[in-house]
Amino acid sequence: MDKYTVFEEYATIIKEQLRQFLPDLDIVFTGYETHEWNTQTVINSPIVQSHPAHIEAKNLLRHYIDKVPEGFLGIVKEPKQKSSFMSSTPKSLAFIVCNIDELEKSPRPEAFLYHHMFQVLDIYDAFITGAIDDQKGTEIYIANVNSRANLRRNLQADLFSVFMLKCMDYKKAIKEVARIRAKHVISVTPDNYPEYYPYPIAMEATQIGWKILQTEQIQELDPIQKSLTLAEYVSVLFDDESLEEWASFCEQTQTMLWFGHNIEDVLGTAIDLSPNPKVRSHADLIAEILRVTPPPMEKCDQTYNAFAKQDVIMANHENAVNMTFRNVMFKTREHIDPKPFKDMADKQNLDLAQGIAFGWCAHALQIAYESFEQAPHQIATGGQFAKFQFEEHKDHLAEDVYVLAKIVMRRRRGGATVTLMDLLDIIDKNKMNPELAATIQKTLDSLGEFEVATKEEQDAEFFA
Repeated sequence: MDKYTVFEEYATIIKEQLRQFLPDLDIVFTGYETHEWNTQTVINSPIVQSHPAHIEAKNLLRHYIDKVPEGFLGIVKEPKQKSSFMSSTPKSLAFIVCNIDELEKSPRPEAFLYHHMFQVLDIYDAFITGAIDDQKGTEIYIANVNSRANLRRNLQADLFSVFMLKCMDYKKAIKEVARIRAKHVISVTPDNYPEYYPYPIAMEATQIGWKILQTEQIQELDPIQKSLTLAEYVSVLFDDESLEEWASFCEQTQTMLWFGHNIEDVLGTAIDLSPNPKVRSHADLIAEILRVTPPPMEKCDQTYNAFAKQDVIMANHENAVNMTFRNVMFKTREHIDPKPFKDMADKQNLDLAQGIAFGWCAHALQIAYESFEQAPHQIATGGQFAKFQFEEHKDHLAEDVYVLAKIVMRRRRGGATVTLMDLLDIIDKNKMNPELAATIQKTLDSLGEFEVATKEEQDAEFFA
């Protein structure tokens, strides 16, 4: 059975369950292969073309023309003038899409679909009655599940999914969904935002809840109503602060992973070196769910630790900056050439395009390089001139650099490639210090000259 057939079978089952629960709601489930999403195909589908809210549906879908969506996209309803003579409840249409290549990798594809079924159910009543503010008028609601504002809703959606699977007698559902979410925490892939999906912290409560909430009153409910009720019971056990702490832990973990640290070291750093007991607990939970054994981590005051307090991060940043200067100065004296200053500045700016600000001092390195070159009696006095200028400028742009790095990391996690030219654009649009732009421009000029020189050398060898 091919993956499209499997997807359609799951979608058909869920649509039928939902139709019995909400007869005036239709759902369009659309599966697509990686890099094959086409919004126009959905717009032209028969169910959209023939629906009373087809104009609203097309306007909703056009929101995703230049995007590759995943999950619950939104919901539309027929205008009041159309529905007033037909029924008291307007006909509505919701859209759920998924990458079937990714779905195929999941041990329980239904978990994904039930998660987004909840997103529809949760918003339906408020949307139909007009109790929520719609972004595009009264007949269109555009979903935005990947946001901190939806932490609780996403938790409830996973709980609903788990309880629906348990109602279908899937015994491993509670741990399996936790494992899926835990894998996302340690995955370095674009458009992966585990911080918005806190279900792993509710795994134990879900196991207890499933056992103790099987009252006669709940047993009489149909699977959808039962799962909605149980999801609500379990979710209230976690206050907003708990959900925010999960989000912060995941963001810190993702930052370190995107910087190139391996999974075991990141979890070990959180467990051994974080001052926050919640962070240690979350890291220990992820390691336990995924059966990862983090090594013991020793404190180092020259490496980046996203789980440390901000004052410790900045103190370590300064230590790394000072160590960089010492290493560069050693190489400069060894080769009697200040070029290591320029080379390191270029490397740091390229790292900045990856979102890495820790230890950045490219501005000071460039100034130190220039002062060394211009110093009288270079060998004797260049080092003194360079050190003086470096000390004067090493902290000058740190605040803007860290803001810039956060923007870059956001873009990279969204799937974008960030270049040095992009850095200049971000600096300009965010009105950052022009000296930062000048520093980046020097690296652009330097790398351009290097590339030309390399090509000339290759040509010279070729024609020799």
